[in-house]
Amino acid sequence: MAMFVACKLAGVEYEFVNTNIMVGEHKTPEMLAKFPMHTTPSMEDTDTGLCMTETCACLRYIARKGGSTTLFPSDLKLSAVCDMVMDHKISVLGADIASNLIYPGVFSFAESKSDEAIAEYIGKVKTRQWPAVQKFIDENGGPFVCGNNISVADLSIWGFVKIVSIIRPTSAIFTECEGLKKWFDAVDKIAAEHITDENLGFWKEKKESL
Repeated sequence: MAMFVACKLAGVEYEFVNTNIMVGEHKTPEMLAKFPMHTTPSMEDTDTGLCMTETCACLRYIARKGGSTTLFPSDLKLSAVCDMVMDHKISVLGADIASNLIYPGVFSFAESKSDEAIAEYIGKVKTRQWPAVQKFIDENGGPFVCGNNISVADLSIWGFVKIVSIIRPTSAIFTECEGLKKWFDAVDKIAAEHITDENLGFWKEKKESL
């Protein structure tokens, strides 16, 4: 979803191919030849033959391919902020959002979470994980991580929070984490213009089963 929006904002032409991981389409011989880690989302640049996974790496690539110096800033300091926030998203913030608010009840491999466990998680994201992002939003004047311009750092986190907004719209993450809802609304106002049910349909269907 974030990569889809990045292509739109960077002016990069794309073809969206839906891969149904629930029936193993990501593990076909053709897919494994291109993407041995069989993870999604994945990206193939037909101009260069490059096949890659990992959302944050793909987002940087898309921004650079499109020549956007705002999506991935040319400024040394702001590009470092982007890198730090995306690393934080991969290692901590995004991983915990997924394991606590996205996967349970949606995927069979995910353990269900008790109310106590969710409350403990919200405490961590409120006091440590989100403030590590909000710090840069405040320092750079907002409303985005790097200031006035939306960046790949925003999109990388937005993709996860967007899913939560669909399947768990009353989650305490929106009310307990100071600044998160304001940031999300600012990013979503731009990003939501570029997505359709083709991107969101799976999650809307899953909401009905929760």
